[in-house]
Amino acid sequence: MTDRRGGVYDELNPEDAYPRPMTWRLAKCPESGNLRYQWQTEANIWWTSLWVRNPKVPLSKVEVKSTNHPSFVELRRGTDGTLNDDSGFGEGAFTLRLTAVDGQVITDTFDSFEPGSIVESDEQFE
Repeated sequence: MTDRRGGVYDELNPEDAYPRPMTWRLAKCPESGNLRYQWQTEANIWWTSLWVRNPKVPLSKVEVKSTNHPSFVELRRGTDGTLNDDSGFGEGAFTLRLTAVDGQVITDTFDSFEPGSIVESDEQFE
């Protein structure tokens, strides 16, 4: 078997260091439109699951206020990037509140949702 190391691997992993010495910094994404909400195809009023697509800044939390939640509650993050409410939003209108890692907040209100649909927000983080 051929050793595939070299080039970039060697730059990222000097002398097989573990843990690798590195630093991270956040970078804002280029302009690409507003936020989008994509509802899982199996989402329903008793188990609600969605993705937030296209945020220019990473999200620290997403909360919902709905028939089942009279005050905002944080959605659970799934391993696949979904945001889940295991008891569901319930019937009727609901509000999502998104908080970015830099403290910006966006709030969107919906009359309902359609499983599998993608809905564009009028908002985007700065």
